[in-house]
Amino acid sequence: MKRREFITLLGGAVAAWPLAARAQQAPPRILRVGTASPNTRTFPFWMAFDQRMRELGYIEGQNLAFEFIHTGDRVDRMSEAIRDLVRRKVDIIVESSGTEQGLKEAIAATSTLPIVMIAIQYDPIALGHVDSVARPTGNVTGVYLRRPELVAKQVEMLAQLAPGSTRLGVLWDMNSLDMVKAAERAAASLNMELRSLELENPPYDFVVAFRTLAERGSQILLIISSTYFNRDRPHIAGLTMLHRLPTSFPRGSMSRLVVSCPMGRTSLICSDVWPTMSTGSRAALSPPTYLWSSRPGSSWSST
Repeated sequence: MKRREFITLLGGAVAAWPLAARAQQAPPRILRVGTASPNTRTFPFWMAFDQRMRELGYIEGQNLAFEFIHTGDRVDRMSEAIRDLVRRKVDIIVESSGTEQGLKEAIAATSTLPIVMIAIQYDPIALGHVDSVARPTGNVTGVYLRRPELVAKQVEMLAQLAPGSTRLGVLWDMNSLDMVKAAERAAASLNMELRSLELENPPYDFVVAFRTLAERGSQILLIISSTYFNRDRPHIAGLTMLHRLPTSFPRGSMSRLVVSCPMGRTSLICSDVWPTMSTGSRAALSPPTYLWSSRPGSSWSST
């Protein structure tokens, strides 16, 4: 799944859902989109989002107002930030943290405003936030990237990359519990020992984290998707080279992988593993799922 396709569908969901609710209002008013994001307004994701909204005919300052609240590393700010968006009377909330906690905060803040989720680190169906892929119901729509499924494939690929490895290090944080459980199941099926390390209180000290994993005897490393990891990918890649650990971690919010492969005295960064998987490997995984509704209360569709 390419970034362009992801942004296209997400932007379409944001633009389309409030249209029917506003169709009978005259004169037409500005569409007000709100989000509380740990990333800055200049983050590449939001720049691509802006571009897609312009392509759909929404120009900020003309017929689009984007209420953007930067929460940074302050996880405790998410709840108040989303309530603030409701007070600002936005038309739609984009829950962009990618975490279940972020979605919970949005659902708690409003039962009437449309919520567009970006479910990266959790399964919204298994956790009961939507009833099903075909008919999610309620006021929640958006994108489910099926990351827990991808984690199992990452473990399998690491095992193939470093045959004979029996100790799998896993780096994760509080937002990644679903994926850690998936990694545990995959490691057990391959007779691997799990050396798990949870990071707390961002910003994280990755230097200490890698040193700890090395001291625990990790032979290969899986880095679970997290907003607070994705921003530090270059730093993390450098540490995999320093510690000579075959490592797999996601590339941003897309369903792609980056694998750092120590080769002798150097390391090779092999990116975009997902698109180059064999047909058999791809068939084992489901593609990202997109949920949307043309108007509040209507039937749902999915792809």
